[in-house]
Amino acid sequence: MAFVQVTRGRGITKSQYDAVTRAAYGGKLAEGEIFRVAGPGKDAWYVIDGWVSRELCDRSGEKLMSAFQKTGIPMPSMAVEEFDIHQHLKAEGG
Repeated sequence: MAFVQVTRGRGITKSQYDAVTRAAYGGKLAEGEIFRVAGPGKDAWYVIDGWVSRELCDRSGEKLMSAFQKTGIPMPSMAVEEFDIHQHLKAEGG
């Protein structure tokens, strides 16, 4: 079942986020990723991902952990929440 994952990472900067995601996914969405939205919040960096399945999300997480090791960027303290996708609307032309 498709779901959304909301991740709050403390102690990561925009440039670190960009470097890790570029190393993990080459500037594209991961396999099985429906969308990704990321940006700074008051006290952390937030990433909101839509996934088609748990299996593909977990596989992506393995690539992400490997990318943290490759780049030498320390893994941030993360809090994760998830919920099932009931509806996903897009703007026309989007």
